[in-house]
Amino acid sequence: MAVRRWDGGRRGPPRPGAGATLRIDEQELSGVAFCNSYFASYRLEGSSLAIDGLGRTEMACEPEVMAAESAYLDALGAVRTASTDGKDLVLTGDRVELRFTQVAPVPDSPLEGTRWVLETVVQGETASSTTGEPAVLLLDSDRTAEATTGCRTITGTWLVEDGSLVIDDLMGDGATCPPDLERQDAHVTAVLHGGPAMEIEEDRLTLTADDGRGLAYRAESPDDAEILGSWALVDGSAAGSPLPIPEGSRATLTFSPAPAPAVRPSATATAVPTRWRATSSGSRTSLSPW
Repeated sequence: MAVRRWDGGRRGPPRPGAGATLRIDEQELSGVAFCNSYFASYRLEGSSLAIDGLGRTEMACEPEVMAAESAYLDALGAVRTASTDGKDLVLTGDRVELRFTQVAPVPDSPLEGTRWVLETVVQGETASSTTGEPAVLLLDSDRTAEATTGCRTITGTWLVEDGSLVIDDLMGDGATCPPDLERQDAHVTAVLHGGPAMEIEEDRLTLTADDGRGLAYRAESPDDAEILGSWALVDGSAAGSPLPIPEGSRATLTFSPAPAPAVRPSATATAVPTRWRATSSGSRTSLSPW
């Protein structure tokens, strides 16, 4: 049997809020169950499927994510048959049906030159989503390293040594983090400073320090740029009623990419405005940050 990967939700390795995936090779099946990785042996005879020894890692995510994970793994353990429906894989059992769509393989993203966006902060067996502004890691070809923590920028020089990412001469930009971001800032800084073990799987970079703290980054996708640019409103509705658009007037909206921090110790991250207000001048209406 060729190795195949199926998706019951969003594609990706474990992270809070992730989807459910299923990977089948000649000896075992494995995947991600919304938060944790799971694994099992199986026997397939015709359409009859028996799954044995279903186990998982023990990462803790938000309660609703863990509830979804338990429901999914319980259902997977009850599966007795496997079939295809068009391009979908359908697993069924007693009052159970799981439908998966096949996922094309994702090549490993290069460590150097990729814009890595932090998605998960790991503390021992607990994983949590990030807060604050996007936390980004950039490792340039000239060996400069730059990272944002959600509230400030740190810079240094980097190299890979025996499978670990070593960042020397870390220096902050002098910004002060608000109280609700201090813990995340300290966590990111400590992991990057500690020479963490490094693993790249597809578009995911995982950094794990000796004390069990970790960071899970995902390579920024080209799809993220699909909405960038300027847009003119053509119609819309609110509270069930059409928006009034005076003849000859227009409302515009522009999405700009969040600027990458400059490679210098004094750089500061710039937030992309998330609230906008409309102003009118004659027959022209425009949006500006609020």
